Amino acid sequence: MPWKESCRFMERTKFVLRLEEGERMVDLCREFGISRKTGYKLWERYKRFGAVGLFDESRKPLCSPQRMSKDMQELLLGGRKLHPTWGPKKVRAWLAAKQPGLKLPAPSSIGDLFRRNGLVTRRRRPRFPAPYGTSPLEQATAANDVWCADFKGQFKLGNGKTFSVVAENLSPTNVYIAEAMWNGKPYRRSWFTHEQLMAGGTLNLRMTDKPTRWDTGDPPPSMSDLR
Repeated sequence: MPWKESCRFMERTKFVLRLEEGERMVDLCREFGISRKTGYKLWERYKRFGAVGLFDESRKPLCSPQRMSKDMQELLLGGRKLHPTWGPKKVRAWLAAKQPGLKLPAPSSIGDLFRRNGLVTRRRRPRFPAPYGTSPLEQATAANDVWCADFKGQFKLGNGKTFSVVAENLSPTNVYIAEAMWNGKPYRRSWFTHEQLMAGGTLNLRMTDKPTRWDTGDPPPSMSDLR
């Protein structure tokens, strides 16, 4: 046997019918899980409107002081149709100049009115391309073969000193390191020791558009050598 379905209206109907049969309000409210205030309200609505009064009433306010009047809507729509290329702000400014004492709604409300009446369409914002293009990728054939750098500014170290990195002649095509200078002296290694970094200084990188072999190819020391 299928389950018996029930809804709010059916439960309210059972409630008022049992009240008509003479059952007590307090007992029925306890059984149906409602307050006596709600029970009396349903009973009064049933006596006034019949079974229709047991349906949920609309919670829409009877009046809204901020609602736009029909005369104002017609005035705004007329201005928009007279100037079909104008937006809410221009239509509002035009009406304010034409009728100085008229109290006009906000441009956002005017825009909503135009949209509801199909007078405007939402435009999609164009996507702008990235300001910098991408250069073709270079295939690396050995370790540390391809290099790229960017200006990083100054890094303040924990001992109060600073470490600076500057990339000269950097552009969307110049992404390879041609020469490295460490504190004004040529630097031919692709790594630093911790002591060099903590001593502070400036690393100047001159960039080019072609792959180079500016480093000596010496690998950094392994952790086993530092123990």
